[in-house]
Amino acid sequence: MRHSLTKVLLLGLFMISINQNITANEINSAKTENVTESLDSIQTRIYGSFIKSIITNSAEPITDMSDVLNRVNKKRNSSIVKYWIAYQRYYQSIYYLKVGNKDMSEESIDEAIDTIESIKTKNSDDYALLSIMTGFSLQFKGMRAMFIASSIKKCAIQAIAADSTNIRAYYAYGSNDYYTPEQYGGGKEAERYLLKAISLTSQKIENRYLPSWGEPESYELLIKLYIRKKEMVKAERYYNIAIAKFPANRSIGYLKKRFK
Repeated sequence: MRHSLTKVLLLGLFMISINQNITANEINSAKTENVTESLDSIQTRIYGSFIKSIITNSAEPITDMSDVLNRVNKKRNSSIVKYWIAYQRYYQSIYYLKVGNKDMSEESIDEAIDTIESIKTKNSDDYALLSIMTGFSLQFKGMRAMFIASSIKKCAIQAIAADSTNIRAYYAYGSNDYYTPEQYGGGKEAERYLLKAISLTSQKIENRYLPSWGEPESYELLIKLYIRKKEMVKAERYYNIAIAKFPANRSIGYLKKRFK
């Protein structure tokens, strides 16, 4: 039973990490990526580099972003730089796993977690990212995974406590509950937390240096939750809202066939 819980958690949390939208603009951005040593549009640049690595079947684009961030860190060592270093290592880990290099994937996600944990005073986004990354890391931890799993929820709770208006904090909590089997207490709170997430903005103040992920992911998981519960009227209602907001999102668009 413990093995079953670990398997479900790591599978679900792995799917969270790869279900982002791939748009023409992001692919084009990946093709023209330079090594500007700044944090301008850093989230899009990291994700664009990840997409380029997938397209070219080469680790070079995503690892080049590691070099960029390391240089930025030398100039302005700060919590936000560490956040993006962790975010980059996270996507680097996903890339290595997708190409079958589990050793490098584990090394990268461990580096990502260590980087976030090194931040002495963590904010809400730090805890939210740590929650998601810890879930991803379970697949490499064997018997230790069961002891690590509880920290996923703990980090999400800390994320909400640090900022009760952070969409990513509620997404982290909702996703953990969604992927936790019912026999282990899961599935009772996902709806409430995901509904809260989509009621919030991706950023309270628009800033190209700060995180903005979380909204499409929250919609996708909420729709899947209603489909699982066979509440198809609600599922279709939120699908229509989500696809209107994110028409190019492949993961949301893929759910359309569930309403036929």
